[in-house]
Amino acid sequence: MSGVKNRSLPGKPDIVLPKHQTVVFVHGCFWHGHTDCPHFRLPKSRRAWWKAKILGNQLRDARNEQQLRELGWHVVTIWECALKNASARLWLESRIPRLLGDHPPAETATAMVAEDPTPYRTGKP
Repeated sequence: MSGVKNRSLPGKPDIVLPKHQTVVFVHGCFWHGHTDCPHFRLPKSRRAWWKAKILGNQLRDARNEQQLRELGWHVVTIWECALKNASARLWLESRIPRLLGDHPPAETATAMVAEDPTPYRTGKP
């Protein structure tokens, strides 16, 4: 898989690690609708439009992730809020070796990085 370019893969991943057969997306909490996140609040105006826009982004993200898995890639999603402060970054850094380990392609790293908000919201790594 050497020579793989981000632009040639579904969703244009932010980082491609061919050696680990892993792609990494860094998602903004607002634009990708990170639920139960303090960085995700719908604007007060045009709420229906924003809901549709963000839902469309989420559906596209899910479609791209599924396509990447079908191609044999391991998909990691890192949310913006996991990078906001030092304790959040430490928490994330401690999990990087696990994220790059041997995973079956169907396994998702999203839960490990993005959906366990407690460590980076409370500041406890």
